[in-house]
Amino acid sequence: MMQLNLGCGFDRHEGYLNVDSWSECSPDLQLDLETYPWPFESSSITRILARHILEHLGADLSGFRALWKELYRIAAPGCVLEIHVPYYKSANYWSDPTHVRVYTPLTFEMLSKKRNRRWIQESNGNTKLGLMWDIDFETLSSDVIWDSPWDQRLEVKDVSLEQLLEVERHSWNVVKELRFNLVARKDELR
Repeated sequence: MMQLNLGCGFDRHEGYLNVDSWSECSPDLQLDLETYPWPFESSSITRILARHILEHLGADLSGFRALWKELYRIAAPGCVLEIHVPYYKSANYWSDPTHVRVYTPLTFEMLSKKRNRRWIQESNGNTKLGLMWDIDFETLSSDVIWDSPWDQRLEVKDVSLEQLLEVERHSWNVVKELRFNLVARKDELR
């Protein structure tokens, strides 16, 4: 079993196979992450780091589908995907012309068969990608990384979390990044 650091750039991690398409960052494996299949056995990866890479992949729906099908194929049952993506209402997202895909918490809920089935029972119109594509990722945790100076104001209690959430609803550059931990569900009927 193996751990992957996808799109590692210069953020290499010991104990992981550090993968990137850019040779200058000296990855353990140079790989175009939009060419499938990847050279990993099915259900062979126990942990995947995807820190600031997913927003660069899957610009169109077929590419997005191929990416998530491949992540699911290589993930062992219970594999945890640690994902960091820039927030779509942040200059960090829009300033980089190589960013092609936005992620929100709802994006990841669409990849969960359990959530999809609940939506069917509730007559919810959200797209049931988990069921449509036969993949199943469940969100274990999600965190917001606040942009400066909002993080500092929150830390010194100059603003409450409730106030900050209200500001975020109406303003840009309040949240810098979203972080998620997903788990690949393969070991049970869901």
